[in-house]
Amino acid sequence: MSSRKETETKFPPLLPLEYCSVERAARLLGCEVEDIYHWVTVGAIKLYAQFDKQVIGKIRVLMTEIKGKEHENTEEYLVRVSEKQMALQGEEIKYLASNPLGKAAYFMLKNTLIGMLENSENNFHENSSCLMGVFHSYGSAFWDVKDCSPSDYMFETESVVFGFWEVDFFSDLDGEKLVLWSDEIENTWGDSLKSAEISVDRHLWDGNYYLLRKDLLKIHNATHSRTELETLYNSPDVAKKFDAQGRYAKALFGKFKTSQDTRGIALGIMAKLVAQSKPNKFIRGKRINSSELMKTIEQECARIGIGPLSGEVRKDISQCVEAVEREIENQKK
Repeated sequence: MSSRKETETKFPPLLPLEYCSVERAARLLGCEVEDIYHWVTVGAIKLYAQFDKQVIGKIRVLMTEIKGKEHENTEEYLVRVSEKQMALQGEEIKYLASNPLGKAAYFMLKNTLIGMLENSENNFHENSSCLMGVFHSYGSAFWDVKDCSPSDYMFETESVVFGFWEVDFFSDLDGEKLVLWSDEIENTWGDSLKSAEISVDRHLWDGNYYLLRKDLLKIHNATHSRTELETLYNSPDVAKKFDAQGRYAKALFGKFKTSQDTRGIALGIMAKLVAQSKPNKFIRGKRINSSELMKTIEQECARIGIGPLSGEVRKDISQCVEAVEREIENQKK
């Protein structure tokens, strides 16, 4: 039999982790940390920030991201959403009224969300609040529609943020705010929302990046089936997402301001080139063809938007070449 299910069962098992850090993912998948960041850069996978406690952030929704509502007046739109939300909450309360425990749970959840926001500049009260929210399988954000600040093209307000949210690497990585977003979200008011952006004070974040299981499986399966990951270079859908938001791999690497980031990526490319090359291309006897290797590394870096390589990075590559040569010599003794 050659069914897809049977083929997948031949892959080595992957630990049933729902999420893990980048470093843990690299060990689990048998790759380098730099490989993870490369796959993020080309749109194959995503990295997430985790908030295991509720924090206050600012939600921003563009009208152009609400399907069929792109040209509506923002203020009028929010009025209609508020009316819809109040009606939905009324129906929920009626439905739960026959179950005292269910009704209590509803108000406990609502009061928890409102209570968190009372610590910010906004002050919510149970009787006047009209909760609005976005969510996905691993995270959520809720706010009071009455406190939204509308403009000609968007609305924004403070919100309660929880769980995992994708990090927007194309924002200012050195700023005081950590910018999060999602293009795989549901919402509480029923319209089709393509994406939303959330900004959180950087000090509220633990500084770690995480992969979710869907991306762990994506890399695991591609590695063992020897198939390509979908990237902006081979997938029109991925490229369209990048193009629609004006985001490209080159823009991402422009945000990496330290040589350490470029160094890690360049050295990761070097390791792959040496491992995958034929002996007569980069390795001659016990020596590595350094000039040819450096030239190829620069070509690969340029292809994904890095360059030119600094003298410091070149020095690091040369040192690694020497280390590889020593290892080759030891293996051939």
